[in-house]
Amino acid sequence: MKKPIALSLVLSGLAGFLAPRAEASCAFLRGPRHIEAEVVTCEAPRGRAEREFAKHPMTYPQSGEAPASALENILKNARPSQVVSLKVIRFQQLPKDAEGAQEDLAGVPWTAEKNPEMKEYLVTGVASCAEFPPGEKARFFERFTCCDTLPHTDLQCLVGLPVLVLAEADRGATR
Repeated sequence: MKKPIALSLVLSGLAGFLAPRAEASCAFLRGPRHIEAEVVTCEAPRGRAEREFAKHPMTYPQSGEAPASALENILKNARPSQVVSLKVIRFQQLPKDAEGAQEDLAGVPWTAEKNPEMKEYLVTGVASCAEFPPGEKARFFERFTCCDTLPHTDLQCLVGLPVLVLAEADRGATR
């Protein structure tokens, strides 16, 4: 009697694992950050997208289109973006509802990174790496992306990197 129940529990759990979830349910434990960072490297996102896409070959056939077409659609429909390696020098921790406007930044102290480490990000709204020469400092605003559904249908979730946009309040200020 225990074996059929155990088997059905395993199968139902496996079916739930393979089927994409209908709704995303992400919770962010802290607010976004306004960061100042030094650019280390920059590259187009296609290579990383292709590598990440190849890691999940069983996921994309469910979408009803050929895997190569699914990847091309994701890349074609994405905002212009670049994969940028940065060393965060300092940041401002903002409230959860902050949008990166000048009002959000007023009175929020900067915190220096004690041991800046290189980390990769997807910077959206940027057409080319010409905007990010190595060694240049730039300011960005974090955008949280909820990626708990499969298959990923956008570039932000597919590449699996934290998302940044150039900080509106700082456009041109550090350049």
